[in-house]
Amino acid sequence: MIDTTASTPASTSTSSSGKGWRVFLNTAAIIGAAAVVIALFAAIIGARVLIFSSGSMAPAIPEGSAAMTIPRDTDELQVGDVISVPRAGDGKLVTHRIVDLTVRDGLTLATLKGDANPAADAAPYALGAQTQTVAFAIPHAGGALAVMKSPWFLGAVVALVVLAAIPTRPHSRKNTERTKTDHAGEA
Repeated sequence: MIDTTASTPASTSTSSSGKGWRVFLNTAAIIGAAAVVIALFAAIIGARVLIFSSGSMAPAIPEGSAAMTIPRDTDELQVGDVISVPRAGDGKLVTHRIVDLTVRDGLTLATLKGDANPAADAAPYALGAQTQTVAFAIPHAGGALAVMKSPWFLGAVVALVVLAAIPTRPHSRKNTERTKTDHAGEA
């Protein structure tokens, strides 16, 4: 009787390209899981990611940088902190350094100035109870983040997840035929 359950070297060997593909997919899955955890943590604490589209904060935060902001109690702010506030009129975020803080009638007003700008912003900004403060910035990382937000990138990520979910098993037609032949000889 022939043992057909024994593995042959041909059936257990894995091609180096298959192994490399698995390592790539596992690495991508770990990075993706870490990104989800970070995103959930950021959402829980109210953090935001900003991409700097101008050089007004250069050289500290050059154009194209990415920054993480976190909410902070306004009464803890100090001159020199970098904050993000909505601009009056269009609501776009302005991220500049505090050069003056005043309290009038219980309302905190912050005068801001971009590090690269010759003068402070035209009018002070009224701050609420909490203000988004830059926790850290990564120079030139904004381009990579912008790519990650694109539909093409998201489509590629979904495609990789689908490919990773497809079960793969080494299959050798030669071994299948040999097993059929061996079973035929037993009868």
